[in-house]
Amino acid sequence: MKADETTRLLEITDSRTVMGGVLEWKQKHEDQGYIMQKNAHLARALIAALRNRKARTAFKWVKGHRGHPLNEKADRLAGEAVAREIPDDLAISTPPNLRLSGAKLFCMTQKLAYRAIRSIKEKSLPRRKRTEKNLENIEAKIREGFGIYPTNQMIWKGLRSRHITYTVRYFLWMAIHDGYMIGDQWMRPNMSAELQERATCNKCGSTESMEHILFQCEAAGQQKIWSLMKDAWSHTKIPWREPGWAPETGLPFPETTSAY
Repeated sequence: MKADETTRLLEITDSRTVMGGVLEWKQKHEDQGYIMQKNAHLARALIAALRNRKARTAFKWVKGHRGHPLNEKADRLAGEAVAREIPDDLAISTPPNLRLSGAKLFCMTQKLAYRAIRSIKEKSLPRRKRTEKNLENIEAKIREGFGIYPTNQMIWKGLRSRHITYTVRYFLWMAIHDGYMIGDQWMRPNMSAELQERATCNKCGSTESMEHILFQCEAAGQQKIWSLMKDAWSHTKIPWREPGWAPETGLPFPETTSAY
């Protein structure tokens, strides 16, 4: 038995989601086989570690970014971890005697079953490298401009905001997935020479991309649109930053108590 397994601990966090996952919603998630929970593998490992301890563990919520020394240190360490080219090798496996598998039958609904099937199918799909690259650029741009560390899930969820029209939402979804027929999409082997000419911007002479069309092209209209956008943005009282999907600089990626 490890020494720290018998020592009483106070875990401090600024995430109500983490506290809820190991306290309030723990039984629900376990009964449903973690089908609806994000980062289920981390939740399983955390709960297993808590159950493996022989002493009491208390959780205390603190408001983030309010100068709490431990919370500020955690944010700094998280930023340093994200900036590493080689991620840390974390032990998140669950011991066999504490491992739960599957959902309880009495908890299963059509919605849960559909989500479980879709999750299994998604794991078998090939990775979309262009989508991953676009998401990395968007995340980096948000971190640089606003000091926020968004996840892919946060970006996709943001597209479903009621403040974004369906037309814009569809465009952003397609653009992130590189789903529009532009640029080197026309350079496929089965394309004729006439069609392959469409890969090049007639104005700039460079291979087109969505980033080029939106932010770099010198064709008439592009600068006008962003000028109008800048004027509209001034009403938000938030400093204007030049639009783009990639960072402009080489910056690195950068009280309630409960008990378990």
